Amino acid sequence: MRKPIEVEDLFYILGNPTRRLLLKFLSMGPHYPFQLARLLNISQKAVMDHLKVLEERGLVVKLGCEKSSAGPERTYYGLNSFLIVDFSVAPSLYELKIVEAKREERKSEATSSVLEELTSKLRSLVKELGDVEKELKELERRRVEALDAKQRISVRISELINLLDLDYIEKLILSLLVIKGGARLEEISEELDLREKHVEKCLERLKERGLIEEQNGFYSVVS
Repeated sequence: MRKPIEVEDLFYILGNPTRRLLLKFLSMGPHYPFQLARLLNISQKAVMDHLKVLEERGLVVKLGCEKSSAGPERTYYGLNSFLIVDFSVAPSLYELKIVEAKREERKSEATSSVLEELTSKLRSLVKELGDVEKELKELERRRVEALDAKQRISVRISELINLLDLDYIEKLILSLLVIKGGARLEEISEELDLREKHVEKCLERLKERGLIEEQNGFYSVVS
């Protein structure tokens, strides 16, 4: 089973405009390197180098070869992942999520399908796609509204935390516990890049102040 893609790898891939274009063209269907080189107006070697990066990260896969009368065999490449990247940043709001969804296997149409059947199916799929697009736009509108509300609440929480008589690290830890809904010692240490002993002392002080509670190693804000 393939390892989930790391955030750093994804930023490295998407940070290059050529690789973004490669992913765009491959999302439209399988392509071979010479074809991609012509579309991108770069050398075939450059395409191969970028494809290697994408293949090593599990985003692209070789689909097979096809003989060509015009030259050597053509190796076709296609997408191997269905990724959803969700990145939200605003004052008192930072969220980065990568969701890898399962790809649905597509069934090939029977070769005996007549033009009328295909046209009818095409119309039906175009309508279905339009309905899905409307639904996605509505979900995006509602999501933006929810994120806006979350950001406003987070700003207010940050303002209140800043009024508390706590040191900087204690405020950071308290803010993190609010945002995440709670966390374990090692998670807090890793998230804030702080030594566990230092974090543990801060957590004890926050507990003494009655601001947080701990249950089986899980720390959360007192509700």
